[in-house]
Amino acid sequence: NHFRTISPCVVGMLWEVTDKDTDLLTGDMIERMIAVRNGDCQEMLDLPSIIAASKPMCNRFITAAAIVVYGLPCSFKVP
Repeated sequence: NHFRTISPCVVGMLWEVTDKDTDLLTGDMIERMIAVRNGDCQEMLDLPSIIAASKPMCNRFITAAAIVVYGLPCSFKVP
């Protein structure tokens, strides 16, 4: 139960995906989160929006469709 660990949301895959696409998607997600945190991004984004924006990095639709967010949407604030 991810709410016991005081985590408002968890990013996961609906099925087992072991592919280079997941590495590209994760790298792009992290770069977007860092840009939001550093103030390089003017808009305030939440985690589901960042994931949705990163999905085109995948070469195959089936890989992009596997990633999901369980729980409450988390927003990133510019410090």
